[in-house]
Amino acid sequence: MREKMGTLKDNHISVCHVVALPYPGRGHINPMMNLCKLLSSKKPDNTLLITFVVTEEWHGFIGSDPKPDNIRFAKLPNAIPSELVRAKDFPGFVEAVSTKLEAPFEQLVDRLEPPVSAIVADPYVVWAVRVGNRRNIPVAALWPMSASVFSFFHHFELLKQNGHFPLDVTERGDEIVDYIPGLGTTSIADLPTIFSVDGQKVLDRAIEAVSGVADKAQYLLSTSVYELEPQVFDTLKAKFAFPVYPIGPSIPHLELSESPPTDHNDLNNWLDSQPKHSVLYISLGSFLSVSKSQMDEIVAGVRNSGVRFLWVARGDASKLKDGVGDKGLVVPWCDQLRVLCHDSIGGFWSHCGWNSTLEAVYAGLPVLTCPIFWDQMPDSKQIVEDWKIGYRVLKKKVGAAEHEHLVTREEIAELVQRFMDLESKEGKEMRKRAKQLQETCHGAIAKVAVPYPGRGHINPIINLCKLLASRKNDIQITVVVTEEWLGFIGSDPKPNNISFRTIPNVLPSELVRGTNYPAFYEAVMTKMEAPFEKLLDQIHPPVTAIIADIELLWAVPAGRWRNIPVASLSTLSASVIRVMATSDVDSVTVSHVAAMPFPGRGHINPMMNLCKLLASKNPQLLISFVVTEEWRGFISSDPKPDNIRLASIPNVIPPERLKAADFPGFYEAVMTKMEAPFELLLDRLEPPVSAVIADIEVRWGVGFGIRRNIPVSLFWTMSATFLSMLHRFNVFSQNKNIPVEFFDCGDQIPGISSTDLADLGEVFKGNDPKVIKLALECISWVPKAQYLLFTSVYELEPQIFDSLQAEFPFPVYPIGPAIPYLEPEHNCSVSVADNSIDYLKWLDSQPKGSVLYISLGSFLSVSSTQMDEIAAGLRNSGIRYLWVARGRLLG
Repeated sequence: MREKMGTLKDNHISVCHVVALPYPGRGHINPMMNLCKLLSSKKPDNTLLITFVVTEEWHGFIGSDPKPDNIRFAKLPNAIPSELVRAKDFPGFVEAVSTKLEAPFEQLVDRLEPPVSAIVADPYVVWAVRVGNRRNIPVAALWPMSASVFSFFHHFELLKQNGHFPLDVTERGDEIVDYIPGLGTTSIADLPTIFSVDGQKVLDRAIEAVSGVADKAQYLLSTSVYELEPQVFDTLKAKFAFPVYPIGPSIPHLELSESPPTDHNDLNNWLDSQPKHSVLYISLGSFLSVSKSQMDEIVAGVRNSGVRFLWVARGDASKLKDGVGDKGLVVPWCDQLRVLCHDSIGGFWSHCGWNSTLEAVYAGLPVLTCPIFWDQMPDSKQIVEDWKIGYRVLKKKVGAAEHEHLVTREEIAELVQRFMDLESKEGKEMRKRAKQLQETCHGAIAKVAVPYPGRGHINPIINLCKLLASRKNDIQITVVVTEEWLGFIGSDPKPNNISFRTIPNVLPSELVRGTNYPAFYEAVMTKMEAPFEKLLDQIHPPVTAIIADIELLWAVPAGRWRNIPVASLSTLSASVIRVMATSDVDSVTVSHVAAMPFPGRGHINPMMNLCKLLASKNPQLLISFVVTEEWRGFISSDPKPDNIRLASIPNVIPPERLKAADFPGFYEAVMTKMEAPFELLLDRLEPPVSAVIADIEVRWGVGFGIRRNIPVSLFWTMSATFLSMLHRFNVFSQNKNIPVEFFDCGDQIPGISSTDLADLGEVFKGNDPKVIKLALECISWVPKAQYLLFTSVYELEPQIFDSLQAEFPFPVYPIGPAIPYLEPEHNCSVSVADNSIDYLKWLDSQPKGSVLYISLGSFLSVSSTQMDEIAAGLRNSGIRYLWVARGRLLG
């Protein structure tokens, strides 16, 4: 999109003209405007123009709001029902947006000057992608709800296939849904309200909105934060051929720093007078609401709780003031994010719209959830069950009639008191988790880098920042320099998520520092600290980490006083940073490789053999071989080169000795429980990891690399034929085009015979369906890797390798045999335990070629009855044999 944007010329100036088209509703317009302001802040000059398109009615609502100069409004006629009455017939409103605004928008686009370079549109404006495609204008879809909700609608057919649509939620709301890709286990009652009458009226449009993105958009932007929904984003990135960007939180955090409150009105004065974290902020949204009888109970319950509160009630403020007592304040509107970030606020009672959910996370607040409609239900579930930072107010509508779901004033009073109890163990743990999520949210936005003012220091730190920016597109890095240095480097090219901020020229000029360097150095040490600290306190969102030149001695204390971690950068080895900052993978000399095998002997051994081969080729290479603590105990004493080191993650999976008893459970644990500790480990490793070699059956390996822009080589420890068959089966499955006689159609697949496929059919019949499903998910990640390595040899499976190399756009390498053939020549003396049979001496005594070697593996085995027959048959054959039988010696 950027390349196309940059090609337009207007008066010899390259102008990127973006049209922003939100769905006409507050919960859609606000995040779209926040995104536009963010884009504008990255390009404040005349090279970016944003036209924000709304109806005439909405222009009346927001036309006077402050905005950057390079954002302008354009209006469409009021061809849809008014915002003031849309709640009375919401399905009719949705239908009108889908059918009556397309023609006037097309006419507008054709009139705009300069010509439009790109469109950012809300997917619920279902015709926007079509308009862009007809004019060859790239369209980025901005999804204003959680990524989980997008995945739900994208995979809606699975509900029908599993008998979960349509149904009566009051009867079956407790039933579990565990088959939506990327989503955890959830109940029917916690899904979007598609089962109600009103929900079903707008369901088709929701599915059309998501399908339009999947089929024809060029980009998918999410207002969410990757760390809040990592599995969903990994699933979507693997599913779609176009980029999927979590750009959130798309909330007005920029305005907190750009327009600090200057008017201390009654609301601000009241908040300032309240004890810290003592006020419950209540806002039930700007659209739908609870029933009148339930509202009466809420008002009485809040009043009876005795808790301080601030209640935002659009339209009902005067009525509420009479009913809630004198412990709180009722207002018709407020600057919600600014209020939530005020020290006096201790909790948020919310309807769980996605924007409010993100603002609660940003402010680090626990939430009382009161969802009413659509995506608010799954948002509530995420808050209460997944993130564990809140309580539910309303009961799930399961197993009873509507009127029996009323929450009484007594229940509400007790719940509010418990929720706002800052001293209870439960409350402290909930607030601790909320603060941890806040740090995650802020971490997606703000880092500060402060170099020593000199070219030999500034260049390396800029290169490091570019490396970090390339690996996490949701990170925001602020580079702090003097005003003079901004003049030197301000126009240098840099990623959009790096910005400059300045402190005054309190130092001697760069042009004269050589004449009295001791004085210059002294000024750096004594005169930069105060303006830097002042700037640090002004930056919003709050800074979550500082990278400072090691010679800026005052940077570490500045961070410590604010509880901000500080990384010191030494520029003595700037060449290392230059290599790390190179974004072209093919030109980077890989210095630190992380190897991640599947936790099993048949996977760990070939991975270690590959690492030993790599280590023998390049003694400057560092390899971190990552295993569980249990497996480290098994292999830590094995000989290995000095440039291979073991690194371990906790034993979060069943022990090796028990995995055969429940292999499906073991396999699932590998897929779901190892990823988080692996990521934590790799983020601590030094030097930073340059590449990952991951077993294909470690499903999350590729996703990790994608998130950090680290190249991943996938490693397959079985035959290439077997992988090709699984891959082909996956392709057929995803295309819903599985031949009736798939296992007999080998002639259709290069290099695979019908006999091979028949064997695959036996694999499917003989294994647990859960294992098969997870294995196929692992295979589905293969196209996302940068390299594919096989322990096989080309000459053994030439047709298979030819077909795979022709199909995949990345290198496919048969590197085998990945066996310990290096070991015999380097370790000719083999020690034998005192209590073991000296098998080498025994072998030396046998005639040449006369011994049958038997090994049935280290994991699964045949039945005891079959083993008895094998043992007897060998004995009766009279053949010499050497049998390796782990766990027991056969008589």
